[in-house]
Amino acid sequence: MADKINWLNSSDDARSLASVARKPVLIMFEREDCGGCRAMERTTFNNDAVIDFIGERIIPVRLDIFRDKKDRSDFSAYWTPSFYISDHNGKQFYKFEGYFNAPDFLLKLKSGLMEYFIPRGRYDDGLELFESVPKAEKLSPLYPSFTVYKGKIILLKSGRSDIIREILSGIRNADPGSAEARQYFWDI
Repeated sequence: MADKINWLNSSDDARSLASVARKPVLIMFEREDCGGCRAMERTTFNNDAVIDFIGERIIPVRLDIFRDKKDRSDFSAYWTPSFYISDHNGKQFYKFEGYFNAPDFLLKLKSGLMEYFIPRGRYDDGLELFESVPKAEKLSPLYPSFTVYKGKIILLKSGRSDIIREILSGIRNADPGSAEARQYFWDI
């Protein structure tokens, strides 16, 4: 168990390490006067679950949105804090912005990993990630969105549309006000 996140400060170094480690890269854009960045530094980035998750699964890099102009352009970054999940070639798979508490930040990271795993056919990695979600994250308003990934993986892995319909119906019944409850067709 690490006591802090070991942020790199070069996207080139992060991509090289990610290539060897076979892990995705987490790019965080920040700026000196960013209140959300400082709040995450004090809270979210000191959370043991966040530290451990990033240390085990992701290569993290922090970049200054003003100084690291090439990276800012490559990722079309314009806000801080903003986060991007990419592969070792710099191909972006997922983006999110703003301050997040630890449970919500973990769900965002896990959603980003789902976007990284699914196109690669790493369905079992995605299902294992889904099953590892603790109760605190299941209480997050972001959880219905994360749950949809399980249905997508099962459909892609098995071709069973009945399972994804069951998952989506469960979301509609448990959280009818969620965007996911309104987004998907239920009576197909």
